[in-house]
Amino acid sequence: MTDINFDKHISYYRYVAEHSVKSQQLFNNANCLLAIAQASYYQGKFEETLDNLERINFEDKNFNKKFEIQLSTAYFKILSLIHADKTEEISNQIDMLATLKVRTNSQVTRQTRCNKHNKKL
Repeated sequence: MTDINFDKHISYYRYVAEHSVKSQQLFNNANCLLAIAQASYYQGKFEETLDNLERINFEDKNFNKKFEIQLSTAYFKILSLIHADKTEEISNQIDMLATLKVRTNSQVTRQTRCNKHNKKL
């Protein structure tokens, strides 16, 4: 088994967020928070993952690749809710998926696949 250096992984995203140009700042900040949440998830810290995902704020913000970050956030929230035995909250996340604003055809395809997968749960 290979050990993953989560600190190094997160430090890369922090560096990118801190040194990004202004036009990429919102995306890189959200992506950094997502990387922190993913590292928590892969370490089995599901409550911590949920807390980190809640720190990502999309309200009144527009940035490139916002849909991808929102979809990844919902994905890791649903997985963490399952592992944290908070299955009653999953339906809220599935409902939120239907409200995501899609901008391209490939994003529509990804959202449709995700919605179909979540309905199986």
